Amino acid sequence: MIHLQPTKKKRIRKPSFWKSYRIGLNEQDSAKLEKYAKDRHMNVSSAVRQMIKKFTDIDTGDLVAKVNTTFELVYGINPSTLNQKSRKREFVDFRHAHRYWLMTSAKLRDSQVGELSNGCDRTTVIHSVATYEQIYKQVPYLRDNHDRFKQLMA
Repeated sequence: MIHLQPTKKKRIRKPSFWKSYRIGLNEQDSAKLEKYAKDRHMNVSSAVRQMIKKFTDIDTGDLVAKVNTTFELVYGINPSTLNQKSRKREFVDFRHAHRYWLMTSAKLRDSQVGELSNGCDRTTVIHSVATYEQIYKQVPYLRDNHDRFKQLMA
């Protein structure tokens, strides 16, 4: 009987800039990114996220105002009143619709929509948007208003 000893797998070290290949950086840019991360005492992934966030944050105030104005016109309810605590079906449906339109039309991230929606958690926003996508075709007043809202925002 032959006893085989397991061979040690040699760990292949990836170059220090391997993560930046994922986002399409060359070695020189990767070195700059590593320096940026090191100067701020963070890892490369965090630095990439921070830079992406920094450069993609645009002034969305006009879009939010347009969504709010159109929402009030179409649905007949002021979006600021949606921040009250209420579990009435129509009220909850309107809240779902408002969060949906902020995500899709104003191109806001879920955390930003949460901040606008009375400081709710991003997972609440994700659930709200998913719920609206499921119910708007079944509820007549949501379906009609959905199509009208789309036309006005175009």
